[in-house]
Amino acid sequence: MIQSSLLFSILLTPVASLLLTFMGVQLSRRAPILVQWYSERK
Repeated sequence: MIQSSLLFSILLTPVASLLLTFMGVQLSRRAPILVQWYSERK
């Protein structure tokens, strides 16, 4: 039981880091557009 949960966490860690990196890239791509839209709306 402990061994399987350890294996699960080992498998989940790179997946979570990849997902966070992907989300960060998407956010950094959309950030200038959001800033421009916000400044135009003001």
